[in-house]
Amino acid sequence: MSSAALAHPPLRHAEEFLSCAPDGLYEGGGYYDSEVPLALLRATHQRHGQSIRTIARLAPALQAERPMPTFLGGPDAGFLDNLTAHYADLNRSHRQLAPTLLVEIDNAVIFRNQIMALRDGALVPIYEINRPNERYYRTADSQSVRDTALPPMIVHGAGNHLFSGSIGSFNYGHWLIDDFCALAALQEVERGEGPARVVMTATTPAIDTIRREGLDAASGRKAPLEPLFLHSGAAHLFPKLRYITPITYHPVLKHPDWLAAGVALCRQAFDEGAIDRTLRRKLRQIALAAHALGYRLLEPDDPARSPRLFVNRGAGYRRQLTNADEIRPLLQAFGYREVLPETMTLRRQWATFSRATHVVGIMGAAMSNVLFAGPDVRVLHLAPGGWYEPFYWDLASMRGLPYAALYGTPEADHGPDHLRSFAVDKAALAGWLEATHGRAG
Repeated sequence: MSSAALAHPPLRHAEEFLSCAPDGLYEGGGYYDSEVPLALLRATHQRHGQSIRTIARLAPALQAERPMPTFLGGPDAGFLDNLTAHYADLNRSHRQLAPTLLVEIDNAVIFRNQIMALRDGALVPIYEINRPNERYYRTADSQSVRDTALPPMIVHGAGNHLFSGSIGSFNYGHWLIDDFCALAALQEVERGEGPARVVMTATTPAIDTIRREGLDAASGRKAPLEPLFLHSGAAHLFPKLRYITPITYHPVLKHPDWLAAGVALCRQAFDEGAIDRTLRRKLRQIALAAHALGYRLLEPDDPARSPRLFVNRGAGYRRQLTNADEIRPLLQAFGYREVLPETMTLRRQWATFSRATHVVGIMGAAMSNVLFAGPDVRVLHLAPGGWYEPFYWDLASMRGLPYAALYGTPEADHGPDHLRSFAVDKAALAGWLEATHGRAG
């Protein structure tokens, strides 16, 4: 691949959005945008849609069926009633997930983790990466590009380029569910085209290391192509760019077929028998294989070997469990061992959660690893009261797992509900543990 910087006259930012395929994606439902009428998307597509081609239909639409939680506990009965009603409302209002398409976009510009089509001197943002929740977070995080002058573009040469990214790519949990699972389509992306060069907007070194590891796992090759990480402040023009339309509707809908595909990728790459394949890969992957070999030689008392996990958060994270010292002995009495998944490679997180039988953990990115757990796992989510979060309820439902959550008393501060540290009632936790395991000892 070759690239060169291209100075350009000022480009205007179009006010409308360009959908990859408004009829192919939304004619059966799954469109939830009250600010951008579907008719407007269709009109814009009539003007500019010739620059986007549908290559393949990767997954059908989904009609979700989500059972209500088996357990919700906490000190605020009114909040729990409202949360239950919220889930019931979502079961009525957000059940349809659009199908997943593989598309190819002509003259695609990537800037600030956005995809835009360059059409008639205007940058037209792709709708599927600018749906309501994504627009909300872009505005909150000042990621909007419409008021920003585009820098000189780096023009990339021909090749089979695939963009992998979403508004949550900087977060392990959202990357795992929204981005990684979609990499199961790599074989289809490469059909008749040769190896794909995966393009990602760079985030942080820690997350990008995990993303690289995930791509290596998904590629299944002895020497996968090096991903192309783009600086978010630079503008990149691709004559042709492939894109997998969203496999989720954050935070309320995930497709069980894609979740299962992500699990299959990890099983193939990381389970017994996968190490020999990994050792044949290029040198930078040998370290991952050595880590996996080391895991198999861990002492029996290593926390990551325990089938009962207490998922805590490192001290640098918000949403801390303020009475962790009080409840830790209780969990230990029931055989739970504390783990900090943010310190682990993807391989180690797979190994830890895929063998778990019981998980108690603080809601956050690490609890997305419930994706890897088996069908009989029992999970209890711990969270601050006041946080109306359907992400983990939907994830459990789409994996066929019962959903349980224990809410605690948040600290009195002025931050958002979901970021507050909190304390859970020890007696309530003990009740769930005894109902699940019988009495300790």
